[in-house]
Amino acid sequence: MEYVLSFLSLYFLTYLLLTYLEEEWEEPSSVDMPFVTVLIPAYNESENIKGTIESALGIDYPAYEVIVIDDGSTDDTAEKAEKTGVLVLRQKNAGKADALNNGMSHAKGEIIATLDADSYVDPKALRYMVGFFKNPRVMAVTATMKVMEERGMLVRMQKAEYMINNLFVKIFSLLDSVIVTPGPFSLYRASVFKKLGGFEGRTLAEDNEMALRIQSRNYLIKSSKKAVVYTKVPKTLGALFRQRKRWYVGYIENLRRYRGLLSPRYGELGSFILPVATMLLILTLTKIMIDTMDTANNLFQGTAMEESYFMQPFQFLTIASLTVGLILFFISILESRENPSISMFLHLFLLMMLAPIMYTYAFLMRAYEIITRRSARW
Repeated sequence: MEYVLSFLSLYFLTYLLLTYLEEEWEEPSSVDMPFVTVLIPAYNESENIKGTIESALGIDYPAYEVIVIDDGSTDDTAEKAEKTGVLVLRQKNAGKADALNNGMSHAKGEIIATLDADSYVDPKALRYMVGFFKNPRVMAVTATMKVMEERGMLVRMQKAEYMINNLFVKIFSLLDSVIVTPGPFSLYRASVFKKLGGFEGRTLAEDNEMALRIQSRNYLIKSSKKAVVYTKVPKTLGALFRQRKRWYVGYIENLRRYRGLLSPRYGELGSFILPVATMLLILTLTKIMIDTMDTANNLFQGTAMEESYFMQPFQFLTIASLTVGLILFFISILESRENPSISMFLHLFLLMMLAPIMYTYAFLMRAYEIITRRSARW
């Protein structure tokens, strides 16, 4: 298993690096400025809502509206939103997907933008993104996400992760294989919701489900390097683990639903990105479980590991994939216009060490929910 996991990691990362080096990135400009509706779903966001609305109202774009959907908040989120003068819709607590669908029913825009209530969009973002819609097959466009705050080791770890993830997303965009339209700031043609329906509230990851649904109908999703949105990230391990549970489990459950995408008919998405990413996730989880059982068995029997893995062939593959990964991370730092430092690499390494634990937690908790017949929670 180590050989397969190491080989796939090296192959995947090398393919991404070569794609980045070979393909030219273009961001189409547009003289047309279609009317845009910015939807901000909010639940108990009293601390953040005013700043988010102000960032939305500060967008440098000639024709747009802002709608806040208060999803049954128990604090003064709605009251603070109303004081800004934007349209505020109040509803009973039903979840983010329902809030967005409610907002769309009141939207006037040809383009729908979603903005999380703890995120702040750059004023130029809309202008950079709307040009992609000149291609009639493009149904969604994502922005470059950056971490808003930099205090604390856990936040810095996520900042490093976001930088390399942004590079991956740009490469996926070149391959027409973007698999998530993140809540912090994504644009959609309003017509896509009429064709495919609104956001799905039964999934743990509605942004991933929508992206897969769009591409299952052979539409495209693009990503902008220039458009930036700043978002807050979890500051505690508990919040981080809950977020990753949503991401990992939501991805697997959505892929199961759209397993038809695993086909060469869907280009690089179906023949490379989804299959390899899924295999890497499954192999990683399997290896974690096997290593855990072996360790427990050895401790129970009072024996030590007899087999030495020092300088085994798969380790050369692991070192090679790590090297390619570090090259990609260095490129992502430059793409983010940051100054490379040893601490950035250290923070990414720490997150990589934490990732297997988060994988295990996510799927064990989901298994517990299934066994006890509890509904999946954030």
